[in-house]
Amino acid sequence: MGSPDLTVKLGEQDVQLEAKRPLGSNGVDSNFRKALNQLDKDNSGMIVMSLDHVLLGSHNVIQLEDGETAADGLSHLEKITTDWLTANRPSLDRRLKKKRSASALLFLIKVPVYLGMLHKMFTAHHILYVRLREHSKNDKSKLIDGVENAINSVWRK
Repeated sequence: MGSPDLTVKLGEQDVQLEAKRPLGSNGVDSNFRKALNQLDKDNSGMIVMSLDHVLLGSHNVIQLEDGETAADGLSHLEKITTDWLTANRPSLDRRLKKKRSASALLFLIKVPVYLGMLHKMFTAHHILYVRLREHSKNDKSKLIDGVENAINSVWRK
């Protein structure tokens, strides 16, 4: 077992974070397995995975049609992220059952969006959070919530 990329201290407890950035859809499985191996199952943490290169493949820009708005670009990004998770959740769940070292997954995507009719670009961000463990007295749900809130506050700046 390796060690996590980062350990965040929240109150009296530590939360391990393992960050991965696959370069394509073929790298998701191996990155996910590596992340699980780097987290300690007795002190489970969070896998933070960038999907920038996974969801759009070689099309690393969302191009909107005339008449579409920035909100349409964000909706499109949310839809492809949610569709990806729906399609891949059974595979992720199988891996998680074998090695119970993660208590949450945080998928991030940040891509440029081109508004053709305005000749403008902006960057769209989307975060998809998946809690893997139910709330109980012994889990770290409040810690995981704290990490999620901290990441959200940084990501939105």
